[in-house]
Amino acid sequence: MCGNTSNFVRNDYLSLDMPLDTDVFRVPPGYNAPQQVHITQGDHEGKCVIISWITPDEAGSSTVIYWAEGTQFKLQAHGFFL
Repeated sequence: MCGNTSNFVRNDYLSLDMPLDTDVFRVPPGYNAPQQVHITQGDHEGKCVIISWITPDEAGSSTVIYWAEGTQFKLQAHGFFL
């Protein structure tokens, strides 16, 4: 059994804080713009990340451009489709 990390317990009832017609659920502007972007720690040492996203119409680009904060030097990583 997993240990507890906080005393928060999710309510069994639907939340009224964010109605389904709120703007955060709208598809972003632009053709096939990515939505539902997830960034997850990819290892136990914090040396890599897993980035995944959903596109609404068709498979999008598998290229991620990233850089360190405050720098101009940009890197690219090319992903694959699951």
